[in-house]
Amino acid sequence: MGGNRLIGRSLLFLVATLLVTGLMPIVSGCSSGSFSTSGTYTESARSGKSLWVDMGTPTFKVPKYAHVGGPIVLNGNSIFMACQNGHVYRHEAGKTWKDIGSVGDPPATDLCSDGTTVYAGNNTGHVSSFNGTGWTDRGIVDGSNVLRIVSAGPTLFVAGAGTHVYRNDGGTTWTDLGTFAYSDIEAFVWNGTNLFAGCVNGHVYRYDGGVKWTDIGGDRGGSIDSLAWNGKNLFEISMNGHVYIYEGGTTWADTGRVGGGHETNFGGSGIPSLSWNGRNLYGGFLKYRVYRYDGGTTWTDIGSSPVSEAGSLVSDGANLYADCGDGGHVYSLKLSQ
Repeated sequence: MGGNRLIGRSLLFLVATLLVTGLMPIVSGCSSGSFSTSGTYTESARSGKSLWVDMGTPTFKVPKYAHVGGPIVLNGNSIFMACQNGHVYRHEAGKTWKDIGSVGDPPATDLCSDGTTVYAGNNTGHVSSFNGTGWTDRGIVDGSNVLRIVSAGPTLFVAGAGTHVYRNDGGTTWTDLGTFAYSDIEAFVWNGTNLFAGCVNGHVYRYDGGVKWTDIGGDRGGSIDSLAWNGKNLFEISMNGHVYIYEGGTTWADTGRVGGGHETNFGGSGIPSLSWNGRNLYGGFLKYRVYRYDGGTTWTDIGSSPVSEAGSLVSDGANLYADCGDGGHVYSLKLSQ
């Protein structure tokens, strides 16, 4: 099921990723109205002028209707993109991308970074690490798609297509951490203490060690496509376009809707994404604008990218980056301090 789902999303330009890491454990009972923000923005949402900068796209032959670019990740000062040809590309300058090699059978399905090393998964369960000069094989997870991968310092966690999660503590050995749902994992986030997984069945699960996973609530608005941790609270965004904040137990509070939501047949507005830049939480949709969370149920429109297919969001604190469905372009937006 995971392979078919992944291929279907690739054909419809719907490869998402988001991987956001944090540093503090969750505080239960947090109020959705206690979220604070800072900073102003160089783009006026109503000016009609976009200040998103086109950073170009990797160039290679790609089958008709296939999505060129997959997830993007920041590692140090560089942006990396996983692509449908099984290669990973690094942005050099301007609109130039450098092919840094293949990670095995295409496509390259997901990326993550621990700040110094980039990790990539592919369509046959292989995981590889890039140290700046070349790729090292980290072994095979389970022979199926690597759907999601996240780094917790030197430890890697990978979601396979069979709903199992695996841990790598170095080398090529992987430990099966069990399964918890009859649906694929769409999102991972590590908060410094716990690993959380968001699934197609609309539930979020917390890893509690061994093979134990705890269901911390679900069924709020369809598949959970992105999770974010802001140093204090856990957020998830569902296909109905609503963002929810975790309040402990199995309780989530609705913080409002970002954009126009997602059509359940994957034919409309695309996969929603969240990104935390150290000061503010951002939410966006394919074919919709990007919004900043201002607490309570308030989301402020900060404008759209120049194209209609703005996808997953990542931030280095000073800039917001979106990978796009129009041939795999990446766009950046400078955020004022």
